[in-house]
Amino acid sequence: MVELVAKSAFDAAFPVEIGAVTLSEVDLGHVTFVQPLKGQAAAVSAALKSALGFRLPDPGEAVGAGDARALWCGPGQSLVMGDCPVLPGAATVDRSGAFAVLRVEGVTARDVLARL
Repeated sequence: MVELVAKSAFDAAFPVEIGAVTLSEVDLGHVTFVQPLKGQAAAVSAALKSALGFRLPDPGEAVGAGDARALWCGPGQSLVMGDCPVLPGAATVDRSGAFAVLRVEGVTARDVLARL
């Protein structure tokens, strides 16, 4: 039988240091897409606040507490990073394997990012 092994998108290629810049992978942990059902946004936001200490984010906003965060990602849609509770009244999808995040740090990090 085939044994599946979870790997990151970067597959251990990082960290790497180039000159004054360090590139490293950021592990987001669990990522859950959350979309409240019609008329349920307030209840879902309240449930999130009760469980994690923050509400659903407004457009263009990121909110969080402790190790958990939520990012607005579209009208009525958010990504919750961290352990997401069961949210009655919302459609939720595990998106943990869908993202790869790279941290760029160092004295010339802005110069590197300007070239992208």
